[in-house]
Amino acid sequence: MDALPFDFVAAVMRIHVTAIDYMGHTIPLYSAELLGAGYGRSAQEIKEKACDCSVVVHGLFCSVPIPPGFVISPAVSFNRHNKGGEVFEVPCATKDVALFSVRAKRLTFRRGDALDEGVTLLKLRKLQHRCRHVRVRELIVESLPREAVTPSAFTNFSDETTFFNRAVLHFHEGPGFQEFLQRLVEAGRLESLHLFDRRASDYFNFHHGYLQNPPFDHTVHPGIWLQKALMDAFGQSQLLRLQLSLSFSHWISKIFFRDLVNKWLTDPKTFPETTKYLDFLHSPDVDLLRKLGFRLVNLCSTSGQIKGRFVCRSYMLPHPKEIERTLRITIGEQKGSQTGYRIYCTSTVYKQRSDGSVYK
Repeated sequence: MDALPFDFVAAVMRIHVTAIDYMGHTIPLYSAELLGAGYGRSAQEIKEKACDCSVVVHGLFCSVPIPPGFVISPAVSFNRHNKGGEVFEVPCATKDVALFSVRAKRLTFRRGDALDEGVTLLKLRKLQHRCRHVRVRELIVESLPREAVTPSAFTNFSDETTFFNRAVLHFHEGPGFQEFLQRLVEAGRLESLHLFDRRASDYFNFHHGYLQNPPFDHTVHPGIWLQKALMDAFGQSQLLRLQLSLSFSHWISKIFFRDLVNKWLTDPKTFPETTKYLDFLHSPDVDLLRKLGFRLVNLCSTSGQIKGRFVCRSYMLPHPKEIERTLRITIGEQKGSQTGYRIYCTSTVYKQRSDGSVYK
């Protein structure tokens, strides 16, 4: 290691220390801080400088051209990882930014929404360009229009469907949402996709407890277009995590999950040989798991903010023909629930070494 250029080693440390996993947590590199020859001190300095950059905008699209001096956001905020989320407005070096997050209140906005002072469109585009190599580039859209967005609409961001690799979208059945989701999926750049609606997200909130009667609708079956879009997204090699926090999760756990597993069994080449995560709020029935061939392997331990609140069970399904492929499901059941309602399910595709041990 001493023979490697110091700048190269520091760059590798920076990638790991400022990385964010797809559960939304930073990934510490504790071992790097124990290195000698000045490497440990450098790792500590990189860790202390790591920060997130976030900006809130009116929207992504406007039906009329807007000038570069249009004030689109009140401010750009930065917060340090090692200082409890301390927020400040002094820009930090882009090499220290682990997450660049844009939160759009809605997809479209009007020219009359301009603020008196703040961040102009020109400054925002320059910031986007500087952050083009940030590890996680996140887009959050809180409200999408019912109607489709006109193709001639002007956008705040260049290549808005290819710049971001993580998307969080408020779901509804309107053509506006359908069109935008399909554009993101077809671009093939997303590494993480989270669809949510208010009722399910309010329920599935670790900080505010849980309702005994979940607000899930067992009668809603979304359009075929959604299943196709989700299947296409999950089959893309770069996508690592698909999270569905939706009130019709009964459909997800019974129909979408069943079809996904059947496709994996009959046409495994559809899915790349890599670790992927599928999270949703309602677990499949045990009878369905048995029918598909899953077997219970063990009770799981819980950690972090959900420690002690769930009884976790793990099921595995080795592929009958592709022995290097394995599907694993973790189901968490809330303790003390009178209904035995299962809260979430995570499906993980593992690769397997020739000696039989599993690795991610």
